[in-house]
Amino acid sequence: MASETGLRPPGPPEHGGPPPPGPPSYGNYIALKMEFDPLLVFLSVMVASVGAFTTLTTVSYLFRVQNRTWYFTMLVQCGLGLGVSTIWALHFVGMRAIKLIGVDSSDIKFDSGLTLLSAVSPWMFSTFAIHVLKSERSKLRILVAAILLTIGIASMHYTGVVAERGLFNPTIGAGMALIHVPVVVICCILMALVFAHLPTSVVLRCIACFFVACLTATAHYFGMTPVSHRSNPRGWTWQFLPLGQSNVSAEACVIVSLFCDVMLMASNSFYLEVIQVHEKDEMSKELEHRKFVADALPLMKRCQSMQFPLTLVPAKVFLEQGRLVQHETLRDQYLLVMVDSPENAAQVCKSRNGGYIVFFSHQWLSRGIQIPLDPSSGIWRMQWRK
Repeated sequence: MASETGLRPPGPPEHGGPPPPGPPSYGNYIALKMEFDPLLVFLSVMVASVGAFTTLTTVSYLFRVQNRTWYFTMLVQCGLGLGVSTIWALHFVGMRAIKLIGVDSSDIKFDSGLTLLSAVSPWMFSTFAIHVLKSERSKLRILVAAILLTIGIASMHYTGVVAERGLFNPTIGAGMALIHVPVVVICCILMALVFAHLPTSVVLRCIACFFVACLTATAHYFGMTPVSHRSNPRGWTWQFLPLGQSNVSAEACVIVSLFCDVMLMASNSFYLEVIQVHEKDEMSKELEHRKFVADALPLMKRCQSMQFPLTLVPAKVFLEQGRLVQHETLRDQYLLVMVDSPENAAQVCKSRNGGYIVFFSHQWLSRGIQIPLDPSSGIWRMQWRK
């Protein structure tokens, strides 16, 4: 029976039977008053602070990774730390901080499919945002990263709100939701600035992680102003996926967040002990190669010009002499070929049907005795045939 004010008090359905599928009509149901447990609000900020600290630490290592495979592996982990361990965990601990007057907290559950979706969304968009900030820290990239974080936080927040199940229907006021969006954008811009300019010291990183947690909390708790709950004795049984409902407690959210944090810290340790050592070796080899190239470049440039002319003897003349002849003798007989540049040497070879310039080295055994030189026999003939 309706009350004097025309509102329907909470209670079992008048005619019984199974609840209707899909979201039921709100009708004139009673608006439930929301209160927040300050202890759980504080816990949500602390959980997000720990998640933000591990994420900032991992991102500082991520920006130094050279290997492409390890980079994308750690990038996904950074998205997990920011999207799940920080943003998602704060949201659901904050949702458990809500107390609806007239509704037992143990009766409040969450749709499993929407809860999983609300975790995937910030994870994905946080990963993209961190990747955008990796290569360049320009204003445009910071703005793009902030927009990606805004989409991730807003979609996660309202998906998580709609996932609530109990003897009520959650409603979202469109006007206040529109006001909530620019607030989230401002929070995400400040968050992107923190990740773009990573603090170097541990003290500054602790301050930064608490700042990131406060920004996330601002986006969440201000986002609860458009949300209201109206009593519905039949409840809202619509499911995103046929996975039923879950009792997502604050303790479970904290455990999930801490598990992600531990995994991130283990990843950081692995990077420091294995990946970084390997990359240092690779970098050392790369630096040695660069030094070799830098030292070789001047020599290569010197090879492009001759410090002195090159004097050649045609092979036919050399073989006809049968012995070493003085330079002056061959010069006076016009039997020498003078080359002043590498280009001239190439032209000489080309003019002689693709010939070669061969250098023979010989040794003097004493002032008057040298290794016998017979161009028509022995090693000279063998080298000439080659």
